[in-house]
Amino acid sequence: MSGVELFDFRDLSELSHDAELRASEALRLGVPRVALVLSAITRRNVQGTLVRFELVDPRDVATDGCDLYDITVPVPAPPGAAVTRQPLGVAVIPRQVVTGMAELLMGGPGEGEQRVPNRFERSLLARRLTEALGPLWEALAIETVETPGLTYVGSPLAQLPLSTVAIGVSFAAGGQTWEFTLALASTVIDAGLTMQPAADGVAMALAVKDVPVELTVAFSPIKVHATDIQRLAVGDVIRLDHPLAVPLVVETQGRPLLLVSHGTTGRRVAVEVIDVLDVAELAEIAATETLSPNPNRRSTSTVEDI
Repeated sequence: MSGVELFDFRDLSELSHDAELRASEALRLGVPRVALVLSAITRRNVQGTLVRFELVDPRDVATDGCDLYDITVPVPAPPGAAVTRQPLGVAVIPRQVVTGMAELLMGGPGEGEQRVPNRFERSLLARRLTEALGPLWEALAIETVETPGLTYVGSPLAQLPLSTVAIGVSFAAGGQTWEFTLALASTVIDAGLTMQPAADGVAMALAVKDVPVELTVAFSPIKVHATDIQRLAVGDVIRLDHPLAVPLVVETQGRPLLLVSHGTTGRRVAVEVIDVLDVAELAEIAATETLSPNPNRRSTSTVEDI
């Protein structure tokens, strides 16, 4: 029997083709949005990139030298019953990335060390990644009562099904790069992203090309105490928390379309486009407005007015 290789007959193709295409596009949009949240948390310009998206056997996910974090959501339960959590997947994060990102979150350079992270570093990273990954779950149409949360575990990937989607993401800031993998059950993605029948794309684009679309440019929100608001008067200056180096997001009806840098042109405030997130969604949004106009909608703005 020497030289004979065993063939595994298990079917790993549980992710539909439609969901695979839509997930690829959703992740291209979602990962930069996660980077924007990390930028706001760390007050550093963080760049995010999708480096991997493929269907794998969970046993092929490299875990040596890595921390494992369960990705779960709470399951609704009757009053008085114990709260249980439904597993969605596992975040596989190299230990040097754990220590590096924890250091970044605490205001350091984020170089990281190849050692076992301590309890505080693991807790800090899990809490902040739970907050930052919200836009990614939204992009993948993973709709749950609460945002999926990360919890450090020491067990192997036994809870993942044979059909697992490996999503590799990379974040960079200040010359440092941190890369890790989100291993999710394919059924989680397939349930929300299976393509529904749609109208012909060319006909739809021609029908809505002249429909005005309102764009919104906003800085990161700030928190102000109610007593401070009562004291505000004409001439007061409110300091924003948005770092100068962090780009702004241009949205329409809550959907991010562009990354822009802010400045002026002549005597008017202006923005410069530095990245296009999802221009294709403009046609869908315009079509929605044409079919179901909002009577309370404000007057539209052109690009020159931004």
